[in-house]
Amino acid sequence: MDELRVVLDTDFINRITSYEDGDPQGLFCRIFHTLGKKPVVHQYVAEHELMHNSVAKALMQSGFLDVIPYSAFLKDKLAWKRYDRTFRDIHAQLRGFRIDKGKSVFTELRPEDDITARHAQMSFGEIHSILMAVELGIPLFYSNDADAKVVASRYPRGRLKVLNLEAVSEQLDVDSSEVTTKERKYLWKYNQHRR
Repeated sequence: MDELRVVLDTDFINRITSYEDGDPQGLFCRIFHTLGKKPVVHQYVAEHELMHNSVAKALMQSGFLDVIPYSAFLKDKLAWKRYDRTFRDIHAQLRGFRIDKGKSVFTELRPEDDITARHAQMSFGEIHSILMAVELGIPLFYSNDADAKVVASRYPRGRLKVLNLEAVSEQLDVDSSEVTTKERKYLWKYNQHRR
């Protein structure tokens, strides 16, 4: 298990990097420095979901937010085939869950659909991120998206833990954290509005 890295989803990154009462890049770095974790994102998320987030782009360019390419965990055609099949199975499972819960439904994937191309509002980022975390043995996924927990439930308990911003902010011990009280309130205020 790779306990030092943590996979992040788009919503989680966007919330921290939209902090307006100070330096959002500094806040992002101090959160992960305090937690002792190296934040990483899937190539799909970097290329298709964070393209308009200038703070996230700066974090990726500096190397603080590491982008993991497909080639880091998909070494051959057989691995790609298995990954594609698993991706489609999870997408179908998630789509079925949403239908059962009466939520808005994204369209069914067709065999010719490219899972590496941009598909808005279809949870592709979460699915790619979770598959990468499992492939690389990274046990933590930080996500504010409820779909992430549904997807992660596919794996045995303990193999992948999904935490939202509220749970992560609770880990920022007041005495040892570099995150200020004002910044902590910003993180908590966000989560109170999402309940």
